Amino acid sequence: MKQKVMTVELSTESADARLYYYTELSLPAQNHEIRDALQRVRFREGDDTHLDIGVVSCSLLPQLENLRLDSPSIKELAFFADRVNQLPLEEIIALKGVFTQFLDDGRL
Repeated sequence: MKQKVMTVELSTESADARLYYYTELSLPAQNHEIRDALQRVRFREGDDTHLDIGVVSCSLLPQLENLRLDSPSIKELAFFADRVNQLPLEEIIALKGVFTQFLDDGRL
């Protein structure tokens, strides 16, 4: 079983904007775990519903914590978490440096 390296919060709002749905998902995740989380927030691809994704925790890249992500899909984040999980220590150190530089420059 793969180590969970990131926890994200998924959220959506109802069409009439009166209800909000939230759940957390630990990544990397199996496809059925992603589908389950998307069902819990009442999200279906192709709908007009917007899926908000925020990083709650990330053990290997703490620079990502408390960030709201606009661009990636949950499947892309799951892929990213899986790849980060496979990196050797020296590449994780380099990736942390890149993230720190991007944060310092305001690009992330």
